[in-house]
Amino acid sequence: WEYTPIRDIMDLEGKRRMLLLDSRGFLKSSINCVAHTVQWIINYPDISIMIMQSNSEKANLVVGEIKQTFTTNEKFRALFPEFCPTKRVWEWGRADSFTVENKRFSKPRGGIRQHKEPTVLAASIERGMAGIHVDVIKCSDVVEPSNINGEGLETVKKNFAMAKNLLVAPQYWIDVEGTRYHFHDLYGQIVEKEGEKAAALQEWKFFIRGATKRDWGSQPERFDSMDFLHKPEILDKDGYAESRWPSRFPNKYLASIKIDNPLAYATQQQQDPRPGGISLFPVNHQFPKWITGRDFVQNIRVSHYDISIDTAET
Repeated sequence: WEYTPIRDIMDLEGKRRMLLLDSRGFLKSSINCVAHTVQWIINYPDISIMIMQSNSEKANLVVGEIKQTFTTNEKFRALFPEFCPTKRVWEWGRADSFTVENKRFSKPRGGIRQHKEPTVLAASIERGMAGIHVDVIKCSDVVEPSNINGEGLETVKKNFAMAKNLLVAPQYWIDVEGTRYHFHDLYGQIVEKEGEKAAALQEWKFFIRGATKRDWGSQPERFDSMDFLHKPEILDKDGYAESRWPSRFPNKYLASIKIDNPLAYATQQQQDPRPGGISLFPVNHQFPKWITGRDFVQNIRVSHYDISIDTAET
């Protein structure tokens, strides 16, 4: 018996770029990076998927979590034994990659390109992976506190643009998942540039939401843009914003975060990096005053720039 995919991979419907922004702790990586990667493999055993994180160590941890599905998940191993190792299970694969047992390198199935690459491999946004070609790239939490200062923001965006060359072809899949940190981070750039395109040229599917419920009035709730930020939060009887996951993040807990660390609440819980009165740098009645360029680059959350020109001849 030999499995053949029910549909050629290139015949799959839907957009092939996806941006998933969800609140910290809402299982976005577990669902998108781990579970969805396993789902890809089940349907296309000859596939190659790259897990890209902010650094190699984190990427290896995610690959290790995916690998455990094939080595220690008893239910999965019973249902899909052809994918799983049976000998020297604890030594199967490497820290940064693994290949399922039924992957074929000589005669791929379901329109998959003949790959020399493993089934799943780890990568870092801060390093290159020249010579590698995969069917799916999953960028997970590539934006983090260590790369939102100084040149870090631009480095992430530049390396992400180059990472597209790691796909077998441009029409293959890229998923980007994380939470906002900065107004000019990679996620914001994707949203902004996609909004500048005509509808016919738009290639990204968005799923963006915050930790609290919003009042959309008579309109159905939407997660395909940043528009939810303009909708008021729904409050409970005590005046706290209603949590989307009250059993894990109670209303009072989110309200406490908002008071204790308003910047973390706005960015990590609500995907809202707009200045809006929240600043890492204390701007008050004492300013303007001279500050260092380092302070400006690392600590000022810039809303906009004003440029003035001296038009006098003398």
